[in-house]
Amino acid sequence: MALGRISVGALAGQSFAAPAAANGESGSAHVANGFTELSQQGESQTLDLQFGATGTVSGSARLATGNPAANHYHCLELRSTAEGVAFRRLSVGAYADSDGHYQFADVSPGPVSILLRNCEGSPNPGYAAGVVQAGANLEVDVTLGNAATLPVSLSDSVSGASAEVQVIGGPSFYDPYLFALPPLLTLDDRPYPGQLAAISRQNGRELELPALSLAGLRITRRYYVPASGGYVRVLESFGNASAAGIAVPFRLAGRFADPAPALTVSSPPGRWWLQTAPGSGDAIAYVLSGTPAGIPNALDFADGQRRFGWGFDLDIAAAATERYLYYLVPRTNDAAAAAVQAEALGQGTEPGMFDGLSAEERAEIQNFEVPAP
Repeated sequence: MALGRISVGALAGQSFAAPAAANGESGSAHVANGFTELSQQGESQTLDLQFGATGTVSGSARLATGNPAANHYHCLELRSTAEGVAFRRLSVGAYADSDGHYQFADVSPGPVSILLRNCEGSPNPGYAAGVVQAGANLEVDVTLGNAATLPVSLSDSVSGASAEVQVIGGPSFYDPYLFALPPLLTLDDRPYPGQLAAISRQNGRELELPALSLAGLRITRRYYVPASGGYVRVLESFGNASAAGIAVPFRLAGRFADPAPALTVSSPPGRWWLQTAPGSGDAIAYVLSGTPAGIPNALDFADGQRRFGWGFDLDIAAAATERYLYYLVPRTNDAAAAAVQAEALGQGTEPGMFDGLSAEERAEIQNFEVPAP
């Protein structure tokens, strides 16, 4: 077995792919999960996995019209959004009864998500979430239509590019083709596990990958593509619900499509970087900071280097949240236009660049000076 951090899980009484029940109830979602570290060859560690008390999840499943999402045309899926291999692999299904009522029994305590969709696949499912307590019932109502099944593509009239938000985040760009590998997130060297659906915001122009746990933090990711903005805005949020501070490295890394891109850097260096394909002229700018203090402390950009990356060393106090903004500015055969807009975004003068952010969110952003709404 490889060295490093190990996650071990078990599911009480059945396989990880629990079958759906036809009576408005589900199979078990009772999970035991543990972690340990292997630091040297030949080392042995013992994990005792304990199955504790469970809770239940129930509620109503509705169509967008308000009618019950009854019968076998509509499926409900419960997933834990806690950290650990057992939680990530667990998917428990159920159907609602004729009144639209559903129940998941025998659920391990912790954060969960509920996804409601057409059983044959739906581009607009329903999403809801909550936290299960031992010995208690969590009441969660879910309505079809407030979410989008990933991947989802969003385009704008200024850049002409199509940004695809994927299960693992991203985004990718295919028209023009800009990334051989989109920027992927790791936290303390642990990869972001991904989501199946995103919550729709701002009339469908913004997609939110709902909260899940990684490295002790709750991560929420939002992708905003204004209809005539010319950029993709990404908001990465890290919440620490524990009673102690958490310090971990946060990194994003990917690969540009062209094997030897030309690099342009803002002056003074730090606010943005621009990669351009020498042959086609297609380009993308990465706007990573709006203040000198907000420049990432981990940067991986170089002229002629396909690889790119950046990140911050997080140090989040107990019961606190930190947020980080970045902007991607794609252009087809127009690197100069990408550089101009990147400069405006870095200076904080681009109209509408903070639209849709609440006062609380603005106050918690670390790498840009964001005015109050």
